[in-house]
Amino acid sequence: MTKEKILNFIGLFLMLFLMLKTFDYLKENYFVFIFLYLAMSFVSVIFLYKLINIKTITSKAFIILLLTLSLIIRYYWITTTNTQPVSDFSVFYKTAIDISKGNFNTIYNSTYYYYATYNVSYTLVLSIIFYFFKSLFALKVFNVIISLGIVYFFYKTALIISSEKSARIASLLIAIYPPFIIYTSVLTNQTISILFLLIALYKFFNKSSLLAVGLFLGLAQLMRPTAIIYLLGLILYIILNIRIKSNLKTTVFNIIKITSVFYFVLFIFSSIYLLVNFSKHSLFYNPIPNYKILVGLNHKTTGLYSKTDNSLIIKSTYKEEANTLIKERVKDKSKLFKLIKNKINLFWGREDRSLQWALTKNVKNHERYKFIYKHERYFNMTILIFGFLYFLFSVKNTTILEEKTFFIFPLFGFLLIYMIIEIQTRYRYEIYPIFFFIAGSGIEKTVEILKNKLFKPIVKKTN
Repeated sequence: MTKEKILNFIGLFLMLFLMLKTFDYLKENYFVFIFLYLAMSFVSVIFLYKLINIKTITSKAFIILLLTLSLIIRYYWITTTNTQPVSDFSVFYKTAIDISKGNFNTIYNSTYYYYATYNVSYTLVLSIIFYFFKSLFALKVFNVIISLGIVYFFYKTALIISSEKSARIASLLIAIYPPFIIYTSVLTNQTISILFLLIALYKFFNKSSLLAVGLFLGLAQLMRPTAIIYLLGLILYIILNIRIKSNLKTTVFNIIKITSVFYFVLFIFSSIYLLVNFSKHSLFYNPIPNYKILVGLNHKTTGLYSKTDNSLIIKSTYKEEANTLIKERVKDKSKLFKLIKNKINLFWGREDRSLQWALTKNVKNHERYKFIYKHERYFNMTILIFGFLYFLFSVKNTTILEEKTFFIFPLFGFLLIYMIIEIQTRYRYEIYPIFFFIAGSGIEKTVEILKNKLFKPIVKKTN
């Protein structure tokens, strides 16, 4: 069996696995409605598929329509949803206001930023915007602009790795997918990180400078420390694309170019933060090692945030106590297996909690948004089904290592890492583009097969 088929089998397994996890959660509530929703979604997708292939709509016209639609939806959301920053987002917001006024004490003396130095970069971005516009709404508008950039670079990247048809339908779907709309009113660093990730992927698949790929991956990591999973995915993809031995030196050199720039970006900003006292330690140093693992292995919270575990970080004996607790939590293998199983079900199957952060206590008419929770899961289920169909069709027809097989690597990486570390459903946010890249081609292939196997014979008989 070729490596291409092996990768497609892995992709097939991953899509089926995640699809079943979503289904397990949904069937507890609206078993019949799931199938009705999927049926309506499929009919809508076929209609949309036909609509976007009108020859009079050029690529430029489509981009304008796509961005206009995205802008209208997102602007409507931030103007009708009075999201107030809470939890970590409140820390970002308040610190950004202080910095914009020239008061750096909140970051100099902050216990929060001492332990979570990786959030300094995003807070500084917010402070610059607030300095000029002095309003929370301006920060949300900035999120809308960033989100438009996500839609744009998603479409441009999809054009390279797939056909115009699948790129159009996938980008339309990502434009209306609830989390990508809802998070525009939430001050999360994930949105800007996703933009940098997509720019990096666009540069990579467009065969642009690999130095630029490393630069944007580094910026993504600077905003949210999960970009390294995409970096590792690119490295594996590059290695598996070696065709002949003479390419080995070039391959190694290409990997060095990406990784060296990636870490150089982190080194430069880390040095600046230390120089101006924004950080007490380097970005490469973790003052609370294994904290994410400690929380992720907490049986009582099913790997979610734990106040008890969090209270340990201020102790001088943190390392010893954390290591002891971790050893205790992995000792009973049957309990550990059960924990991992429950974490997978919760993380991949439960509805996205973006609304939890968007619909804060100051929002009126809270009840009218409840349906969005379920809608997001049904939407997600539909995307996973088409992703599954894509790999199902690819298993039979693969002759070369297609670009879309790259997404198997980061997806598998996220699946593994969140078995161990702390989870929240909002951590899925930067994973979502992966599903849409794959589903777009799945939709195209499904429609083409239906046309050739079902509708063409019917047309011939009637003639």
